[in-house]
Amino acid sequence: MHGFLAYDGGKPVGWCNAAPRGSYPALHWLMSPGPDKAERVGSIVCFVVASSHRSQGVASRLLDAACQKFSREGLGFAEAYPVKKPQSAAWDFPGPLSMYLKNGFNTHRDADWYLVVRKRLETPG
Repeated sequence: MHGFLAYDGGKPVGWCNAAPRGSYPALHWLMSPGPDKAERVGSIVCFVVASSHRSQGVASRLLDAACQKFSREGLGFAEAYPVKKPQSAAWDFPGPLSMYLKNGFNTHRDADWYLVVRKRLETPG
């Protein structure tokens, strides 16, 4: 697993699973017919935020950290897979669509029960 941890007072309060898309074999199935190897895409797969720290911007800060790392690694896009109509908070594990839209992501593809959202990343230098 790859990702980022958020701390408050030395205690972990959030986690974001994010890495280059090729690090996630299951995305080959989800993205059907599979990712274009010519694209350099970082995937944001899921978030876990302590209940005491929800609705305080923890996930947004983790998202920003992931995008910054992807940019430093020379990736062209950050990509995520929010569920269109989560049936419960548990179904919102990829992060809510509203968070991505507020952070500069746009819908790239409608994929039935979820969306693929993307943000073009700035290249360093």
